Amino acid sequence: MNRRFYRTSDRGRAFPTRRSIVLSAFAALVVSTSAGAARAHDTRQGDLHIGHSWTKPAPAGGIAEVYFAIINRGTRPDRLVGAESRIAARAGLAETIGESVAPRAAIELPAGRPVALRPGRFHIRLEGLREALQQGRDFPLTLRFAASPPLEIVVLVELALGH
Repeated sequence: MNRRFYRTSDRGRAFPTRRSIVLSAFAALVVSTSAGAARAHDTRQGDLHIGHSWTKPAPAGGIAEVYFAIINRGTRPDRLVGAESRIAARAGLAETIGESVAPRAAIELPAGRPVALRPGRFHIRLEGLREALQQGRDFPLTLRFAASPPLEIVVLVELALGH
């Protein structure tokens, strides 16, 4: 057993460390999204790696939330500070807290650690959609960072992750 990824209890049983659980979850997310969906995709630029960006269908004039996994493979932290897309009047960072949605100025991207933008947590909020988001379609979204150059990703419209 690789002791680097396990800690031992007082009774000698081995338990996975928090780091190994997080890395395993991110690896499972990347594998499941890339292997499970015919149109799965990743975007890489410098130290940033974005895995499978998606949103649910939404009507024109409505609101959509964009989700993806992101990892900063560099040695210094970065921050996601904004987003924009031609299909929405406004795009911003947000976090779901209980039953409400709160705007965020930034989402921290620690070095070497995955960050999941997912339903019920962090996401990109698109308001005032200029067109309906129909299942099976896609659209470009530009992400803005504090330290890295802007990055354009392609967002798939799906009923649920990988479907």
